Amino acid sequence: MTHRFAVAGALLISTPALADKPPITDAALAGDVATIVAKGKLESGARVTSTVFLGWTAKNAAAFRTTICDPDELGARGPWCEIDVCLASPTVGETIPPLACSDDVALGPYDTTPPVAADLVKTLRDHETALAPVAAGKSLAASTVAFAFKPPRVTLAVPGRAKPLVVFTDTVDDGDRPVGVRSVKLGTVSRSPDAACTAVVGIAIHHGFYEGVGGNIPEPLGIVVCTKRP
Repeated sequence: MTHRFAVAGALLISTPALADKPPITDAALAGDVATIVAKGKLESGARVTSTVFLGWTAKNAAAFRTTICDPDELGARGPWCEIDVCLASPTVGETIPPLACSDDVALGPYDTTPPVAADLVKTLRDHETALAPVAAGKSLAASTVAFAFKPPRVTLAVPGRAKPLVVFTDTVDDGDRPVGVRSVKLGTVSRSPDAACTAVVGIAIHHGFYEGVGGNIPEPLGIVVCTKRP
């Protein structure tokens, strides 16, 4: 089960501490899998999100993993959880390539049989290895980049780029209601080993409507901006 929405809203940013991690040393994986296995215990009003930066590939793409559990305030059908292993490719001009995510570890409100933790860990480690990150890069302070909401767009400013990049654009649904990104929970800002690119990964909170009910849905966020040739 995957939620994908268009974007809008006033932008808020949460910035946990950042730290360098060698590629594929995903120490948080077991804990995140435990959260997924226990998803049936998710209480109303609770939301769990985490982001792990896995490293840079040889082609300056950024590999990362997100874990999301949400009470499903958009429709109130029950809690859902998913783990995504994603690859963010470098932006080309003003175009941000879509994320490539494994998207195969997902549990919805009607999944009553919990997954086997060991099987889940192996699947995710295989996906992480397949992305072939080769270097950790350099972790940067959250203040290195800046998101801004400028209706009808959300922009991202990064060092070395002359003007902010438009990362989300507001839309309206079939009821003529605004839908889009309301906030960003920033996980990691990293500079590539050759200092040519900056990766911004985390969670984007999308605001939307389902059967007339409004709510916020978290989604993986990954953007790579290169400001000079490698």
